Amino acid sequence: MRLLSLATVAAALLVAGCGGSSSNSTGSTSSSSNQPAAQTQSGGSTGKATTVTIKGFAFTPATVHVTAGTKITFVNEDSVDHDVTAKSGASFKSPLFGKGGHYVVTADKAGTIDYVCTVHPFMKAQIVVTG
Repeated sequence: MRLLSLATVAAALLVAGCGGSSSNSTGSTSSSSNQPAAQTQSGGSTGKATTVTIKGFAFTPATVHVTAGTKITFVNEDSVDHDVTAKSGASFKSPLFGKGGHYVVTADKAGTIDYVCTVHPFMKAQIVVTG
């Protein structure tokens, strides 16, 4: 019984030690926790930020309303890889990122940005940017 308890604790510590990374983003760069940074829309940071969650094969919220200069962080809570790709209104394409990973874009000008996950094209959403 004691050996089983020790094995359980050791397994828990091993799992806890796996994964868990972070990345920083400034200006008009974007990043994911398991991929190198990639260029996105131009524009600087104004300190405004919002988050879109990827969960259950959907972007939540499906429509996000922000002002120009807002950083939008996409966080993957699904156990499969996703990406975030602008189809109109902007030009960005994230690398694939897995559970716990994130990708950041800065909405730099007014308009509507339609985007999808190209791996799961039924996952569609939009960002409405006001000046």
